[in-house]
Amino acid sequence: MRSDDAIVAAAKSGDPEAWRELYRAHAGRLALWLETRLAGIDVAADDVAAEAWLVAAEKVGGFHGTSTEFAGWLFGIARNHLANARRRSGRRAAVAPP
Repeated sequence: MRSDDAIVAAAKSGDPEAWRELYRAHAGRLALWLETRLAGIDVAADDVAAEAWLVAAEKVGGFHGTSTEFAGWLFGIARNHLANARRRSGRRAAVAPP
């Protein structure tokens, strides 16, 4: 069994099993966290989470840190996507006809 830091290192090198392990470790918490923050936004938590995972996969090569820091990094990416969704939702409401 690999250490959490070894899993992150393997994911950085493109190991698909490491990505599965990271997903299993963080996906449930991420989805729950997003669900608690979606009030008033017409977007699904799964969609925001999927966007966050995609960005994480694209940018993991530049990530430097421990497995604990990976979780914070992933949640930060999700928070940014959530903020973007909130802004888009606000713009749609502002331009929608009465």
